[in-house]
Amino acid sequence: RDLHSFPTRRSSDLLRCGYRCVGVDVSDEILRLVKRRAPELNMATGDVVALPLRAGCCDAVLSSYVFEHFDDGPVRPLAESWRVLKPGGVLIFVVPYDNLLRRLIVNPLLDLVIRWKRRGRKMEFVEYRFSRRECRRYLERAGFVIERILPDDYVGGWTKGIAVDYLNMRVYIPELPALRDEFQLPASVGPWVSLLRRISPWTCCGGVVCIARKPG
Repeated sequence: RDLHSFPTRRSSDLLRCGYRCVGVDVSDEILRLVKRRAPELNMATGDVVALPLRAGCCDAVLSSYVFEHFDDGPVRPLAESWRVLKPGGVLIFVVPYDNLLRRLIVNPLLDLVIRWKRRGRKMEFVEYRFSRRECRRYLERAGFVIERILPDDYVGGWTKGIAVDYLNMRVYIPELPALRDEFQLPASVGPWVSLLRRISPWTCCGGVVCIARKPG
């Protein structure tokens, strides 16, 4: 099978499982680094909205935390994924999730801090964070049949959503204590995160995994 992926360890994992993979990245420098580390991977320079692949050549398209970086939304990368997929092909993509904790606390607080710290300076677009409803709407408008929508985060004492939000806050308030590891919160915070997850894994997860199929 052909599979458009991003040039990370997932490409190697898929290759070991017997899949035929094509890793695509817009940066030649990144691709050179990947080829040095994993010369067995098939890599190509390209843009997610203009893939160097012929129409209908892929059984699956896999993209993780990419579609959110287009200021006009994910419409163009979804359309390009549709183009390269075979009828019946599967799209799996992951984007940041606008979880309950972010909507109620993190977004307003971070917006206030950023506006205060960057007052008088121009701000640029970075990324969108999506709700499940928005993901469904974009997929349906692109013509995909949705199969599953799942939360994306780590387990145990590791957390992607809360840790990323905390690290973003530390960019503007460096006086905040550093984390022991990039995605490992202090032990005192762990029980609160566990409580939120027991209420629902969607309350504080970092991303949303969308699995959809091109009809055919």
